[in-house]
Amino acid sequence: TSLPPAAVESVRERACAGEAWLARARPVLPSPLESGAAADELRELVAAAKPLLKVAEVEEACSSLSGALRGLDEWLSRCALLFVKPQCGRPLLAVLRNDTASAGMWPPSDDENLLCCACCTPDTLGVPSEVSWVGCDECDGWFHSYCVRVPDAVAETLDSFRCPRCCTLAGAAYAFGSAALPPPILTTMRPSFRATEALLAAADGASASRTAEACAVRALLEATARWREGLRGEVGEAERAAEAEAAQEHARLLAAHEAAQAAQREARERAQLQLQQAFAVAQQTQQLAAVPALLAQQQALATQPTLPPPPAPVAATGPAALSSARLLVLLREAGELEVPPPELEAMRLVLSQRGVRA
Repeated sequence: TSLPPAAVESVRERACAGEAWLARARPVLPSPLESGAAADELRELVAAAKPLLKVAEVEEACSSLSGALRGLDEWLSRCALLFVKPQCGRPLLAVLRNDTASAGMWPPSDDENLLCCACCTPDTLGVPSEVSWVGCDECDGWFHSYCVRVPDAVAETLDSFRCPRCCTLAGAAYAFGSAALPPPILTTMRPSFRATEALLAAADGASASRTAEACAVRALLEATARWREGLRGEVGEAERAAEAEAAQEHARLLAAHEAAQAAQREARERAQLQLQQAFAVAQQTQQLAAVPALLAQQQALATQPTLPPPPAPVAATGPAALSSARLLVLLREAGELEVPPPELEAMRLVLSQRGVRA
């Protein structure tokens, strides 16, 4: 018995749809997590396969994709927890790639602003529990006054406000705080360098190291690593210059010390000669009463301490070897990194000790 034409056509359409699905899926098979595809792309393939699961090849391929996704989801959840700000509606990959064209990138939603503003994260230290908000007149973004360095008293009387992001886009100086170091816009939670390294190591363990999300995390980590490498080069050069300068200063101090020692020896010799002459006069004139005082002077002269050698100047090391202006530039560059370098705390401490606000 032959099938009705409609049934034959339905089977043909299903077969064609199955073949089209397989053509889409073949680039990520047989190793979906090693293909470089984004997790959302894999999920879309699985969803598109559901009406076609009666096609044997599609069912087998879909089973492989589903299994790969189950192993990937735990790592993606950990990644999102590290990078995505609370209530952010942007896809994880858009956050990792800082895709400014993605929906919801700017301004932050009211839900996002519940716990933080665009210039802070919920665990940012120092943000007061009660803080004023200021809104940008150009982009409609809202910010904690503390995070954009606007004093609360000023925030309450502002007639207009231009946020750091709009100032940067316009090439204008930010009106509050350090003109060299405006508050950075934080599009992610900015996890630590060590935590991000551990996340990538976990991606290797989950066979997810070549997914689009893992590649994006690796790119962020590599950007920070390049910054750190540049810092090490600058610090090394500055340390060598500081050591050379300290050596020159030490040589100058030693020369001055030798000259002072020579002057001290000459003064002692003149004093000894004067004492000898005074003793001779006292003996000739029988002025015996002057002898004890002369003996005391002789004793003091004999026990006079020599000048101690000068201490060697200590050359500055680490971030302290760099100028404050250079440190501010490096901090501004680091503020644009989504994975902050571990050296930032030491750099801010050096600036604080110099009385420079960072």
